[in-house]
Amino acid sequence: MKIVFLSNQMDSVGGVQRVISTLSKALYELGYITLLLSKSHEKGFKIPFHGDVKKLKRNEIDRNTKNFLFNLKARKHLVGADVVIDFRTQQSDDALSVLLAEYAKKIKVIHTIHNPHVEMYLGENYEKSNEYLKKLHAVICLTSAMEEEVRRKYGLTNTKVLANPVSINAISKLAKEPVKAYLPRHYVVCCARLEELKGIDLLLKSFKGSVLEQEGASLLILGEGKEKASLEALALQLNISNQVIFMGSVNNPHKYVSKSLFSILPSRYEAFPCVIQESLACSVPVVSFDCVSGPRFMIRHKFNGMLVTPFSREELKNYASNRVVREDDILALRHAMDELYLDKKLRKTCSGNCLQSVEEFDLPNILSEWELLFSV
Repeated sequence: MKIVFLSNQMDSVGGVQRVISTLSKALYELGYITLLLSKSHEKGFKIPFHGDVKKLKRNEIDRNTKNFLFNLKARKHLVGADVVIDFRTQQSDDALSVLLAEYAKKIKVIHTIHNPHVEMYLGENYEKSNEYLKKLHAVICLTSAMEEEVRRKYGLTNTKVLANPVSINAISKLAKEPVKAYLPRHYVVCCARLEELKGIDLLLKSFKGSVLEQEGASLLILGEGKEKASLEALALQLNISNQVIFMGSVNNPHKYVSKSLFSILPSRYEAFPCVIQESLACSVPVVSFDCVSGPRFMIRHKFNGMLVTPFSREELKNYASNRVVREDDILALRHAMDELYLDKKLRKTCSGNCLQSVEEFDLPNILSEWELLFSV
């Protein structure tokens, strides 16, 4: 069976890229023929794809459905394909989607959504998008909340909830690798891109004045991004820069996470964050905002972590305004971090529950659901 993956880019280290890499590796090892069509050049990939790679030029994936050169190239790559899995953010009337709609009669075309702002993946012209999407084999949603949103806005019935996979076995091995760099004795960790939606500014403000800060614990932040300079300046302004360590991008974050007291996800919104799954696979509890989508489907409050309900929950229900987090929410996050830090019994209980809570997302289980989807 030949499976074609479609991606906007593979030159960043995001959740979508990690899912493509994990899924392609598993399918490749099972004997599937895998091909990736992407705008990114293979030499620039931050995460490997397992299989063949073909680059499509940006000016070939446009809205000109009469682009003969594009159609010729795309058709060549789709020859012999049995399944196409589309991970792109897109509009339903771009050249590739028009071609996929044609091929949907003989190829199983599956579209995936990796953002609670479903319009980013499906387009804002609901009626026109419906005409395209209803022709597909399936539209994959990461959570039931996202599925409800898609069905309500686009009137689709061919949706399926299928979570991101996590390889517990692979992460367990990586978590055991030694850390050669200096690590503080007690620390908590946050793995995220340094950009506004990830809420690192909220985390820094929550860390300031916390028991963690007062007792000399450190905060490790793993990741890069355009907000790095401003976040470093904020840490300096809050007078916590001696306890906040910006590690940058690291090849193996799991070995740092596994040695932490707990991990923190302060995002303003999420879809189905891989970092929660990965932390739980390291038996490390997670403190997270109960933002619009994602965390509540993995974290059970005081079972495997702390789920912080924002005081601005009503604001968060509206996707257009869910970037608004009030000062009260900073206090709520601080309280959750302090409670998990001070209550060692609670932390031990949560740690002991982590692995069992993530088993449903383990790669073999999710992979079997994908294979079932291929066969029906």
